[in-house]
Formats: sequence, C-alpha cells, structure tokens
Amino acid sequence: MLNDILDLSKIEAGKMELYLSNFHLPHFLEGIAEIIRLSAEQKNIAFHYEVLSELPLYVSGDEKRLRQVLINLLGNAVKFTDAGKITFKVGYTTPTGEGKKGWGAEEQRSRGAEEEERTDNCWIQSSRNPTQNFVPPTPTNNQQPKMRFQVEDTGIGIEPEKLAEIFLPFHQIGDSNHRFDGTGLGLAISQKLVKLMDSELQVKSSMGQGSAFWIDLDLPEVAQGQEVISVPGKKIVGFRGDKRKLLIADDKWENRSVLVNLLLPLGFEIAEVKDGKDCLNQAVVFKPDLILLDMIMPVIDGLETTRQLRRLKILKNVVIIATSASVFDYNQQEYLAAGCDGFIPKPVQAENLFELLQAYLGIEWIYEDSKVVTNQEVVEETVTSGENLQGETTQAIQCLVVPPSTEIASLYELAMMGDIGGIIEQAYKIEQLDEQFVPFAHKLLQFAKGFQEKQILEFVKQYAVQE
Repeated sequence: MLNDILDLSKIEAGKMELYLSNFHLPHFLEGIAEIIRLSAEQKNIAFHYEVLSELPLYVSGDEKRLRQVLINLLGNAVKFTDAGKITFKVGYTTPTGEGKKGWGAEEQRSRGAEEEERTDNCWIQSSRNPTQNFVPPTPTNNQQPKMRFQVEDTGIGIEPEKLAEIFLPFHQIGDSNHRFDGTGLGLAISQKLVKLMDSELQVKSSMGQGSAFWIDLDLPEVAQGQEVISVPGKKIVGFRGDKRKLLIADDKWENRSVLVNLLLPLGFEIAEVKDGKDCLNQAVVFKPDLILLDMIMPVIDGLETTRQLRRLKILKNVVIIATSASVFDYNQQEYLAAGCDGFIPKPVQAENLFELLQAYLGIEWIYEDSKVVTNQEVVEETVTSGENLQGETTQAIQCLVVPPSTEIASLYELAMMGDIGGIIEQAYKIEQLDEQFVPFAHKLLQFAKGFQEKQILEFVKQYAVQE
C-alpha cells in the first residue's frame, strides 16, 4: 500500500516522468499474458489472449509503466470474475475509435448479431502475427491509428452510476455481497499513468455481465538496430558518442576506486569528491554530464547536495544518479523528489551501471569484438544462454523447496513490474511461512538487494513454469 501511495503522490506532485525505451512488443505482451494465465488457472477461469492486428516487433514507450497498467487491469479482471472468461485483446483501432467501444463479448452477444458485427469495426484486422516486414496501418483523415489494449471479463460488473467513481483514490469496487482485498489505488494510479501517456482509460460495464477496460496509445515502431543493449559475457571496452564527464561523489575511497577503475578505461573523463560540499564546488568547475552521488556523506548529505545542485542554473541539465545501500521504495522516492534522475543500489553492479549510463547519456557501447551489439545480433546468443541456464535452474529446483503457487504467482507479477521493494517484502513473508522455504527466500533477497531485476525474473519464472 505504501508503494501505491508514493506512486500516487509522485504523480499528483508532477514528479512522475515516463522513461521511454525500445522494447520487443510480442515478448512484452506474452510475458503479461503468462502472468494472468497462471492467476486465471488458479480460479478455473478461461483466459484468452487475442492479437487482432499485425503488430510491430519493436516499439518505443515506457515499458515498465505500461506493464504496471495492464497487469492492474488484468489482475482486477481475475479478482472480480468467479466464472466465465477473461479476454485480453491487442490491435490497431480506427482513429475515431468508433465501433466496439470496449463492450464485453457476453454483452455483445446479448445485443444481437447485427450489433456485434457493427461494433467489431473499430479493430483494424490483418495478419495477426508480428512480422519482420511490418507495415503500419494506413492513416485515415491524416490521423494515425492507435494501438488498443483491451481487457474484457464476465465478472460482477459495475453499476452505471458508480463508473465515474472507480478512478478515485481509495475507491473499492464491489458491493455488500462482494468484498475484495486491495488499496483502492490501482485504477486511480493507472488512469493517471495513462494520462501521462496522452491517453485515457475507458470503461464499459453491465451489472452481472462483466466489464471492459481499454486504452488507445501511440507506440511508434522502431527498428531493431535502434535498441542497443549490453550482452552478458561481452566485455565493454569503450563507447561511441561525444566525450562524457562523470563526477563521482562518495566519502569512502574504496567505493570511488571501484567506479574509477571500471569507468576510466572506457574513455570517460572523471573527477572525484568525498563530501557534499566538495561535490558542489567541483561540479561548478568540472561541469559533468552525470554525477554518481552517494546519499550518505559528511558535511552535506546527498539529498541536500542534490537540492542545491538543482538550484544552480549552470547545472540544470546535469544527470544525477543516487547511490545507496538502501533499496526500499520510500528512500528512492525521496531521492527522486529531491531532484535525482535515477537510482543504483550498493554494491554497484557493473551491468546496472552500464544500462543507466547508456540510457541517460545516449551512448553506444563498444564491445571487445569492436561491434555495437544490437537485438538482432544477440538473438542466437540469447537462445544459447537460455539453454545454458536450464541446467543451473534444474539444479536449483532440486536444491530449493519452492513455496506455494500463490506465492510464486505474486512474486512473478512483482518481478514483471520490477517492484524490488515488493519482492523484498514478499521474500520476508515467504521466510515466515515455513522453515523449509528459508533458502528460497534468501536466494531471492540476494538478487533483490543487488537490484538484479533480470535475474529475479528468470529465477521466479522457472518456478512459475514448474507450477
């Protein structure tokens, strides 16, 4: 609940920003569908994932926040449906959005075949598989069709007079006969996130028949080669792009030394300081592109240093990355509210640091083979890596006692959303369930405290598949 309140507060304070990245759309959607399929199976509810239009392979958008919205909508559908089915539809719509308007399948049938045929017209139907040679839908009246994400259920439904209230904070859906756990913040946060994406969360519902929620988004197609990623096992030896200056602020010499030895050979110009006061003085003279700023320092701490840096016009564009041993969301929110652009936990993992530098500085890494590695070039290697991990995963499954499927499903959802604070909380909960689950919980905490989101997802996913 604390995380939800902080998210809502940050949005309302205008401090929530979208972080655009290029991501593989089919993998993104299939991952979400897999989470919901597991949840639906536990309630014996049918789940259908339907791709109604040809979709691009790669798009640009805020992957994490879009995942958060879709999992919230689909999770609600599972929660409020006791029988029947849930349908997740994705495809392009007509620019006006006319036609189906989000009506659920059961309600369409009740309106008759003629109405059902008419309401299907909003979807631009074509080849349903993403293709390498994707051709965007033709604009209508100079308006580009948008991508619709629609969730339909056959659940309890919502009374018409209450539809306007469901997006209010702390509003609980249900009636005297249907009470559900939750903060009442999920839809409020989702609506605000969708508005940040320049859209609006829409809903249609009928009591006793079900509901449908949908959003229409602009997700521009991008070429595979535009997404440059780091590849485990490939040594980074430099970067392409303008010369970059980094300022490292940390009171411990050994911490600064690790970062300097890691980054200096790659071609960065680096300056070091050991407290907040020195950081302010050096930043004015050195004019760094990015500051790695420890939050716990003498003289002036990291939070106050950040606030003072943000008041200096000469440094208004500098990127500030907070570093700290605390991985709790409320600490990270405090850092962001003070003016930090991002966060990386201690001990700093090289892979996480490289990803942040690439994202904020717009550089391309040069690997040991002198090639910039793109998605297309690592497809085969990714498959091979997966095969290599399979043996390790099998051994882990044999050694660790796995908690109940309900706990695994919750962990998988948190892992997909990148909610490190939630994962740590869930791990401690699992630890208390039974002594035999302690090794599993400790392994999870090891990943979480290193802020290793990808490793957490792979670890939990293997157990979800076993279930």
